[in-house]
Amino acid sequence: MHYQTLYLVDDVSLAVYAVATALLALKNGKIKGIGWFACAIGLDVLKTTLQAMKGQVSPALLMLANEVNILAFFAMYLGYRWFVVRAPLRGWVGRALLAATMVLYAALFFAGVPYSFLACIAPVFVLCWMMVRLLLKNPAKSFEAVSRLAAALLCLHMAVILYRTILITSSYGSRTTYAAGSSDPRLLYSMLVVMLLNCGLVMTYVWFCVVEMQGTLTRFAGTDALTGVLNRRALEEEAEREMARCARSGATLAVFAIDIDHFKKVNDTFHHRGGDIALRELVKVMKRELRLVDVVARLGGDEFVVLLPDASLEPALKVAERLRIAVEQSRLSSGGETIEMTVSIGVTQFFPTDVTWQVVLERADSALYNAKKAGRNCVIVDEAVERLPDGQSAL
Repeated sequence: MHYQTLYLVDDVSLAVYAVATALLALKNGKIKGIGWFACAIGLDVLKTTLQAMKGQVSPALLMLANEVNILAFFAMYLGYRWFVVRAPLRGWVGRALLAATMVLYAALFFAGVPYSFLACIAPVFVLCWMMVRLLLKNPAKSFEAVSRLAAALLCLHMAVILYRTILITSSYGSRTTYAAGSSDPRLLYSMLVVMLLNCGLVMTYVWFCVVEMQGTLTRFAGTDALTGVLNRRALEEEAEREMARCARSGATLAVFAIDIDHFKKVNDTFHHRGGDIALRELVKVMKRELRLVDVVARLGGDEFVVLLPDASLEPALKVAERLRIAVEQSRLSSGGETIEMTVSIGVTQFFPTDVTWQVVLERADSALYNAKKAGRNCVIVDEAVERLPDGQSAL
């Protein structure tokens, strides 16, 4: 085995990965992280090609290959950052330092300064350390396994690079002697290890993408297509989790059942487009008036359910009344006409004796039915909760 064979095999395999990852990025444009990974692999292909050509064209290609390698690690960092942090890179200091290091390395290389290669290895170490720290610092639960694997591969990568750096520093003090010593089997086999680790990192790219797509499909499966809130199935799962939490900790859980008053009349007057506008507006008002921890779901038609964790009866009633007023004051437009909308709200609480979610939902529905009988556009408390002594919670 020699370098040219090694570079050829690596280049071909990386080119296949690059094409596959680029197609994946194009197909899933919203997953920006995979786009950065595709960029990193593409830069790796260019780096390997330049390394293979260095002995045939110009030693300066080695310098260019090392510069491209820095950019590849930076693109890798941006890819992992998108999946773990979900925030763009802010500020210019880090990028300015990276650019300055690359300029410094080029200047030292062309000046023939011994050990100039250290200037291109340093940013790679820093970027690897930043990625390891990022991947191990509170990743999402779905990304825990792949984050740990990627961090382990990067740690091994740093160890091999350090080993190669020690070999080059101790034996080859300049760029000319570096080229002459390139036949050292230790350098050759350590380069093979680096390439294998790079293949492992590519596998983590795909793993991140697969987990992200699975999460997206799961969210879609549990989301109402029209309004974007949870559907009935997802609500049942969330409600059962909240009920189990309340049973363990003694926390409170308030539940609203909400219906748009005379929704059939809205549909008949403004057609289904007007009805869809009314449903989306109701969700918009609820999200504005409720807390981030509150759960909104659409059961079907114009009926919605809201879970309010850690909310006792009195605060829940205030929230329900505020929500009712906000909906009443909202004004919608459809086909040049104004849609006026009101809601009826039934309020209940979780009891320790409630063994299933259906029991709680039936009480909320019963309170909603009573609100409609009372004339609509009002808030009515479940009779079982209302019979509790004053100031006593359902728990």
